[in-house]
Amino acid sequence: MHDRYDVVIIGAGPAGLTAAAWMSISGIKALLVDKNSSPPKSGHADGIECRTFEVLETFGLMDAAWKESNKTVEIAYWDAFNIGWKISSVVLGSATPAILETYQQERLPVGQALLDFDKRIYRMVSLKPDDQDFEAMKQTIQEENSSASGLGVIYRPNLLVHETQIHDLDSDRALRAGSRLPDMMVLNHSDGRPWRMHEILNKAGRWNLLIFGGNVSKKCQMGRVHKIAESLSRSSSLVGKINRASRGCGFSSIELTLIHCASRDIVELDDLPRIFTPSQGPMGIDYTKIFVDTASHTGVGGMVYRDLAIPKTGCIMLIRPDQHVAFRGGLESVSEMDHFLAKFWLCN
Repeated sequence: MHDRYDVVIIGAGPAGLTAAAWMSISGIKALLVDKNSSPPKSGHADGIECRTFEVLETFGLMDAAWKESNKTVEIAYWDAFNIGWKISSVVLGSATPAILETYQQERLPVGQALLDFDKRIYRMVSLKPDDQDFEAMKQTIQEENSSASGLGVIYRPNLLVHETQIHDLDSDRALRAGSRLPDMMVLNHSDGRPWRMHEILNKAGRWNLLIFGGNVSKKCQMGRVHKIAESLSRSSSLVGKINRASRGCGFSSIELTLIHCASRDIVELDDLPRIFTPSQGPMGIDYTKIFVDTASHTGVGGMVYRDLAIPKTGCIMLIRPDQHVAFRGGLESVSEMDHFLAKFWLCN
């Protein structure tokens, strides 16, 4: 048997059947050994893992059976969320139906990459121990782990991803349009509480416009932040029109958040534009729109600008409901972003 088969799978249940099927497609000789037992109790599925063939054949699924692996489930989750928020946007009347075409454009390459990963792994494990390249296998698995989490997935430019030509994208660390925003720590400007980036974004599936204001302790940089706030506050601003038309409804609105890198001890909240401290209720103010990228007294935070290669002069990132970057540009690129949004957003 040692010479006739490359891989022997023993008692692996439906998952083993799937693995054997993929191995055969990849040209790997696999032997699947499973035991047969008495039928399960009526109304129960106990023992299904060790009675793979019996159960699948009973239901007539022998030739078409498959079992999702953990990675496939993870990919399927992102597939569902990708199409889900787009369908919701169209149903709510906030986006043109043309955005639905981007589902296949974005997710098909991810599925193909998963199939390619399976083939590469199976070819690697089919080699004899002396011929296996464990470093190459480790690298392949690490690459696929980043894809499963979404961090390694970069969508190409399409109706919902706009790539701009700006100087700060020369760095390999720069977060480009189409990439997924990593979950990093920032501090609330008002009380210093640490917040995760995804915690800021996780608000009923809304779009988010992150304004990275840079070092606002410098007068010139504070002026640039006030200028972009003024642009977003104008009646002609498309972002303003979108939020007025949505009345805070989920996928139909765009949240505004300022993240600067100056010390919260030397920058007063009142010095920052009022658009980032909106009213909340009859007498309250929302203090969860301004954050700082500095380290706390426990060492938490202070890594966003460095790790994402954000320049001290700042930039803006428009984040989709699935946490992928739809648009990235400088603080002066609001009109370019409006032009991008106008291609698919309906705010009338």
